[in-house]
This record gives sequence, C-alpha cells and structure tokens, in this order.
Amino acid sequence: MTGTPQPRTDRRWSGPLRPFLVTSFQSYLGNEMAYVGLLLLAYAQEPSSWAITALLIAEFLPPMLLGSAAGALADRHSRRTLVVSTDVVRAVAFVGLAVSPSIITTLALATVVSFAQTVFRPASRASVPSLAGHERVDDAMGALSFSYTVASTAGPLLAAVLLLAGGPATVMLVNAATFLISAAIISRLPLDRRGPKDRRGDAGASEEPEVPGGARRTIALLRTMDVVPAVFVAGIGAALAFAMINVAEPLLVRDTLGGGESAFALLVAIYGAGAILGSALARTRLDLLFVAVAGSVVTVGLTALSPTVPVAAALFAATGVFNGLYLTSEDRLLASLVPQAVQGRVYGFKDSLESGAFLAAYAVAGAVAALSGPRAVFLVSALTALALGLVALRFVSRSDEKPTAPR
Repeated sequence: MTGTPQPRTDRRWSGPLRPFLVTSFQSYLGNEMAYVGLLLLAYAQEPSSWAITALLIAEFLPPMLLGSAAGALADRHSRRTLVVSTDVVRAVAFVGLAVSPSIITTLALATVVSFAQTVFRPASRASVPSLAGHERVDDAMGALSFSYTVASTAGPLLAAVLLLAGGPATVMLVNAATFLISAAIISRLPLDRRGPKDRRGDAGASEEPEVPGGARRTIALLRTMDVVPAVFVAGIGAALAFAMINVAEPLLVRDTLGGGESAFALLVAIYGAGAILGSALARTRLDLLFVAVAGSVVTVGLTALSPTVPVAAALFAATGVFNGLYLTSEDRLLASLVPQAVQGRVYGFKDSLESGAFLAAYAVAGAVAALSGPRAVFLVSALTALALGLVALRFVSRSDEKPTAPR
C-alpha cells in the first residue's frame, strides 16, 4: 500500500464489506443519538448529578472489568453469533429504556447495554479481516473509524430533532431499530471466515489463540508484536489525557469565557468537524500517530490560555483534526499489525484499559477543576499526553521495526 490515497471505487468496497460498513454507520449513529437521550432521561427521572455519574459508571465499568475476557471470547467463538446476539440484546434493552418507569430501571438497562457493547466491540472489529481480506484490512478499518467519527458528530444533531419530535423515548426506539437492522444484515455476512496468517504474526497467531485469555498472557503476547506496544501506550495515554477536557470544556466556555450554552454547542460541533477532517487524512503510519499526539499537546495546552471564545473555537477545531487523525491512524495500524486470530483479545484488552483511563481521567479532571479551575485541567491534559507520548516513543526505540509501520 502506498501513501497516496486510492480512489474509492465500487470494486474496492464490493462484497460483504459494503453492507458491513453501512450497517455499522447506522448503528453508530443510533448509539450517538441514544447517548444524548439517555442522559436526558436519567436527569429527568432523578434531577441530580449522581444520576449522570451513575450512567458514566454503567458505561465504563463493564468494559474495564470484562473487556479482556470479552476479547478472548471473540477469538474462541463465532464472531458473527456474538455480534448478532449482542445487537438483539441491545435492541430489547433500548425498547425497555423507552418505557423505563424509574432511574433504577434505567441504570439497570444501561448496564445491560454496556455489557452487550463490551462483547460486541472486539468481536465486530476483529471481523473486519474476514470481510476485507488482509491486503485491504487497514483501509477497511480506516473506513469504519471514519464512519464512527462522522456519526459522533451527526448523532447529537439528529437527537436534537428527535427530541423535539417525541422526547427521549423516541430516540431510544430509533436506536433499538438500528440494532435490529444490524442484526438482520450481519447474520448473513461471513464474519468468521479466516484468511491466511499474517507474516508479521505467524508465531503469535499459531500459539496464543489455543489458550484461555487473560491480562498477563495478553501483555506477553503484545510484547512479541513489534511496535504494537507503542501504539497501545500512546492510545491509553491519549484516552487518559484527552478525556480530561470533556469535563473542562463546558466550564471553560460557559464560565471562564462567558460564552453561554449556544457557544459551547457550536464549539463542540466545530471540534467534530475537525475530527472528521483528521480522520479522512489518516493513513497506516506510526509517525502520524505521534504527529497527532504532539499537535494535540500544543493545541490543548494553548486552549488553557484562550482569551476569547473565537480563539478557543480555532483551537478546538485544530484539536479535533489531530484527534481524528490519531484515532483512525491507530485503528488502521492495529488492524494491519495484529494477527486476525488474536485481534478480539487485543481489542478487548485495549477496551478494558481505555475504560479505566476514562474513569480515572474524569476523577482527576473533576478534582483539578474544583481546586484550580478549567484552565488547569487543559494544562494537566497536555502534560499527561506529552509524558505518555514520550513513554510510547521508548517502546518504538526498543522495537526492531522502523518508526513507520509497513505500508
């Protein structure tokens, strides 16, 4: 594969890959809409901050505790069965959320959704090589990541329309429908077809899938995969560092800069547009990962010094570009470097670590914001990303691979 973008022809996305990408996009879109509706539903049932906190715990705790086990499950059992069954479970759960009578019921069903999502994610992503083939797997994963970036921006906007039409219950029912559509389409796709072993991972692919999963064994496996540990460290570092700004953004725009709610909504949309652009620019290159981290360190750090809302908006847009570039480049790299037979385990372990990083980031950001204000959160975020990015570079220097991954 060359560094020059190739035209997206019908042939390139032909066969089962096209319906997989389309149904993944509509499912992502439904999820992003439902997240907005779920927050509003919980707050309407219990108008206090603990309801939002409980929802965040329901979202991140299951993948943190069970992500690694879910990934190993995806490597040992039918990925198509896991994907279809978790789609059905989530559809039923969201129908229940549409008629939920209390906050307790809402939290219980949200936890069910999170458990199903924990199993779905590694099984779905590890299925991409079966649909795309090893020669196109990084492009296919890039397209999947790009579709998520677009959905994360468009989803809340569509949620606003549905909320005006029928409230949170309508959003829940629409999301339930997306899962049923996904299950119907995925049930006909060859998600369990195995391709030839990857040259970079023959040893790991032939030995590891036959043994039960576990964090210690997965770490040992990752150490055999050239620059993959560097991608992991950079990824966890980015999750830990940049999740902090989710807490600080509304405080900075609304309270410190006096922009109000509409200004905050506009800046979030600008950030999303930047992320879409960055995702479109991503390639299967390790150096782009560190360019994105370095750029984010600069823009997030400068955001702490923003004197006005327009300056913050420009920095939000730049940070969005770097974030989109990072996330999609990371997905493409992992898809091309990790053997298909153990991708479920690797993705599940990554989900577990990132979920823990998000919870830690929210706790740290909340404490820093309370003690020193939102500007300090942005500075801590930038410094954390810088420190962990340097750690990831050390992993690259220890690898036999060059700083750029095979293209």
